[in-house]
Amino acid sequence: MKKSTRPTIEAPAFLVIAKTFILGLILAEVFRLAFLSGKGIYLTFQQYGTIGLVVTTIMIIVILATCAGYINIREAYTKTKTIVLSYRIDLLVFLFLGFGLNELISPKLDKFHNYFLNAEPELVILFLVFVMTIMITAIVRNFIGSSTKSNNGIYVSDEEITEENEDQLNTKGDAKSFAESILESGAISGLVYGIDGPWGVGKTSFVNLAQKYWNEHPDKVIVCRFEPLRYANEQDLAERLMREVTAEIQKSVFAPEFKPTASKYSQLIKGKADFSFLGFKLSMQPTHETVDDLLTDIDLVLERVKRRVIIVIDDLDRLDSQTINNVLFATRRTFNLSQATYVLCYDTELLIGNDSNVRSSREFLEKFVTIKFSLFIDSASIRDFLRGGWQKSSEQLTFVPSDTLEKLSSLLEELASILDGELAPNYFPFAGNLRKIKRIINTMVSMKLETNSLKKTDFNKTDLLNLILLHLHFPGIFRRIYVEETGGRQGIFSLRKTDYNSSTFSSSKEFSSLLNEVEPGAKFLLAQLFKYEDLDIGSPGNLDHDTLSSRACFNSQNNRNLEEYLQLIVRFKKPEPQNTYILYKKAFEELQLGIPISEILDGPDFSTEDSHDKFWTFLVNHCYELERKNVDLAIDYLLNNMVNYSSVSSQDRPLRLRSIYSLIRIVDRAGWKQSDDSRQNNTPENVEEIAWRIFGENHFKNNGLLETLCKQERGLLGWYDLLLFRLQCCADRQGQLYEISKALIYNQDKHASNTGQVDQLTILEMRKMSQHIVAKFIDIFILPGRNFFQEVSNMPKESFFGKYKIEGECESIDEQIKREKTLLCSFVIFQLANTKRPTGAGVGCGFYNLTGDADGKGITSIISDYAFNFCFNPNLDQGNIILFLDQCLAHLSNSFFAYGGDEGYVPIKEEISGGLCNGALSRYWAANKEQIVQVAIENKERKVFTHNYTAFYKDDLERVFTVLNEIEIEYNEYSRARVKD
Repeated sequence: MKKSTRPTIEAPAFLVIAKTFILGLILAEVFRLAFLSGKGIYLTFQQYGTIGLVVTTIMIIVILATCAGYINIREAYTKTKTIVLSYRIDLLVFLFLGFGLNELISPKLDKFHNYFLNAEPELVILFLVFVMTIMITAIVRNFIGSSTKSNNGIYVSDEEITEENEDQLNTKGDAKSFAESILESGAISGLVYGIDGPWGVGKTSFVNLAQKYWNEHPDKVIVCRFEPLRYANEQDLAERLMREVTAEIQKSVFAPEFKPTASKYSQLIKGKADFSFLGFKLSMQPTHETVDDLLTDIDLVLERVKRRVIIVIDDLDRLDSQTINNVLFATRRTFNLSQATYVLCYDTELLIGNDSNVRSSREFLEKFVTIKFSLFIDSASIRDFLRGGWQKSSEQLTFVPSDTLEKLSSLLEELASILDGELAPNYFPFAGNLRKIKRIINTMVSMKLETNSLKKTDFNKTDLLNLILLHLHFPGIFRRIYVEETGGRQGIFSLRKTDYNSSTFSSSKEFSSLLNEVEPGAKFLLAQLFKYEDLDIGSPGNLDHDTLSSRACFNSQNNRNLEEYLQLIVRFKKPEPQNTYILYKKAFEELQLGIPISEILDGPDFSTEDSHDKFWTFLVNHCYELERKNVDLAIDYLLNNMVNYSSVSSQDRPLRLRSIYSLIRIVDRAGWKQSDDSRQNNTPENVEEIAWRIFGENHFKNNGLLETLCKQERGLLGWYDLLLFRLQCCADRQGQLYEISKALIYNQDKHASNTGQVDQLTILEMRKMSQHIVAKFIDIFILPGRNFFQEVSNMPKESFFGKYKIEGECESIDEQIKREKTLLCSFVIFQLANTKRPTGAGVGCGFYNLTGDADGKGITSIISDYAFNFCFNPNLDQGNIILFLDQCLAHLSNSFFAYGGDEGYVPIKEEISGGLCNGALSRYWAANKEQIVQVAIENKERKVFTHNYTAFYKDDLERVFTVLNEIEIEYNEYSRARVKD
């Protein structure tokens, strides 16, 4: 560049010299006045001797300490160092000349100086306090501001990196090479470097790493970072650019003449100069000086300080087209600065756009970008970051606790696997750079996924990531999914069954049409989530339970998977572990590994009856996978723990009752042999140990199921459990308990056939068990003289509740308990006494004799005699009549099924006895009818609660008495006929 022939000493330099000279004069005077004031205070305090000296010393120390602290926060050391390294001897000389002038004129100011010397000490101290308060306040504010800074955030910071150890994209080598090439290029007028790359690729971080290298050579370059986005609304970006350059240079070197030079340049760019004189604002047009002349002035300053200026203009592609042109124009106007090198950061594709103005900006940009450097996304680096590379970024990710990302590692690993797979190019627009990755991580943190362990949910990680990406990039479509698929609804997105009874699924026609309407990125994500043909969910009609409970494409009434995904993303609501399939699968796997079942089910995740119920359901369906030792542990635990389950439920059947069904199925499917392979040979000989387990024989001695179920400590409900177990084992009930049936038959007759008429098989199967149970009942109740009905009536209501939390509450506990007591008496006595043959409802114990195989219904006589001659006997206790009346009212029959009537529940001869012998009932009624009627009248307000109806003494007993009279007449006629025969 052609050098100017103008004088080297110009007006701006004279102004700087004048300012320095005046500054020396003023500083000398300030020090003189301070010394005189201090001397006056010292002379005043000297009068007080030692105390005055101590006070003065303390004041001096405090003042010096305060001044030192204030100087430190104002970074005076750095500024002083900059001035010293500028080697401006000329200005130092003029500063001392100012000191000398002050010394020469000081005699003429003696009167003024004497005023300060003789000033009142209080006034001087007040002034000192005023000044000290200002400095101390500034120091305190600075200390509080720095001490309150905290990095205890929870989100990933999107700040650009500044240190090499934070570099996750391995760009530090390229950044260093780029920085070196600029340093080596020398001072060339109009040299412009372009850094081209898409958003999020790390252009700013790249420049930061380059600047770190430049900062290692402060004697060569000064870096100015200009962010036009901050000043996009300013009319004159050229002036703003010169201000930024001026400020940055003045931070690095001492060049007092630079500011007026740059200001003069900015005035020229504006086209006029404004100044005020005596209150009047005057405007003057530029002088004959040109822009090139003023740029020469700035170059002279830069040459004197022996520095080059690297001007970095970042985020150029974030501006509108007009502003881009303004920035480029302002940059172009400064190309005559031979000591300046420019670095522009932009994304060419964004600059192209579809607008003609933007296209012209690109063309203009290409004209003066001397050297272009392109940044590319390194997918391998992103994968490394997701797979633990974030652990090396402690400084960059300082706002996120390391344990937070550790808990998200499973999702981050899944995302890394996606970016490492065949579909990676499709995912790059959503997760192709660190900025997008950090946005995904922050979304996960906001969803509290780091506290909600995904290991305890059924969520499919890929589906969850796809929904998160859809939520971030296509919020309109995501909102539509949320509206259509939540609140129990099933919209067009989730898969539908091809027909009501089908086990195959397909995408809806409306969804297929939607795919053709949305943009490609949304179409890809939607297809990955809901398009049946693109889903890897197994063959049609053969979907396993894991898939049905985990994939987001299912949102039916039974599997509200998609709604749970959406609630997690929008409401941060994680499904309760007890409602997840994976909890029970994991528990079962732990049982397979040998972890004690008590340790599993006594954990916090199994604190409700519902969770226990689901566990037993899962175990029953998979028990054949267990080894024998684990089956034994499961059976023992269920036997011992079912007493802790409730016998009362507001929904469906209570868990204690369902536990009997679970017990029977476990015994039938896996309670024999060692493994599933050995259980394939299910001959009667191989399954006989099921019978041993039931009766407590062979190696199950003293640990039989029948013996355990009716133990004294299990209470009266244990008899309900026992007789329900027996009833469910009946082959005619179509329970498909083939192995139990074989075992019971073979145990009694090793030559008996296991095929043939179901009723005959049932009779043989149940004989030994029935006799065994009745014998136990006789030993426990009949021989000791215990009234079963009375003991049930006296049971505390707590006996019907378990120790676990129950989902839902009963409307009326007292009435519910009365119903359960009625059921307990009716069921136990009916199962013991009824003589019905097996016709699909099981065979009664009363069908058999107590011993032998004659089946003469001897048991019913024993139980009937016990009931009428002991339990209901008014001669033993008048209250026993109430027990009898309650028994009768508990066995009313629906008139519709009895004879096609519409009278509700009424007594009929075939059912009124509740399985007891009608002959015994007739004799009891004939002997006690008068007392019974009287007790009924006295207790006319009494009610009997059953699960089907509520009976009233005052309304229903009259018809009961009528039926009892009919039974008596019928029995008497039958007796007379037998006598004649």
